[in-house]
Amino acid sequence: MMLDPCSDRQQETDSNDPFRHDKTLGQYALICIKDTADLSVPALQKNFMVHAFPSSKVTANITKLSSVKKYTERCIELTWLMNVQDPSMVLLWPDMVSPDNLTDIFRYYTATGTVLDHEVWPALLLYKDGPMVVKGVAKFRN
Repeated sequence: MMLDPCSDRQQETDSNDPFRHDKTLGQYALICIKDTADLSVPALQKNFMVHAFPSSKVTANITKLSSVKKYTERCIELTWLMNVQDPSMVLLWPDMVSPDNLTDIFRYYTATGTVLDHEVWPALLLYKDGPMVVKGVAKFRN
């Protein structure tokens, strides 16, 4: 799984396997996943560039820029490493937050206001419903 995280192949599990519910084995598996997560990054980057990166005449020239490619690859690496943590870190977007709490979780981008205009950057939580690592950024208007 770590070398080919984009594969559609499913691991077959034997429900009679005595190690299936061993908590110690599960803890070692989590350590192994975290320690080998960087091995998956090249496959994820390649998969994203081929399948998920927008391909149109407008974006074709932009996606060829080395700076855009490096930025995209680094974003993929960071989000993957955040995902393999136990528990996973969480990106929190404005549509996931009650409108009453937006200004508690997102700082103002260019101007203050009470109505969300658009998001600029998500907030980052240490884990789901956990403490905030960094506030997000959003543009508001009156």
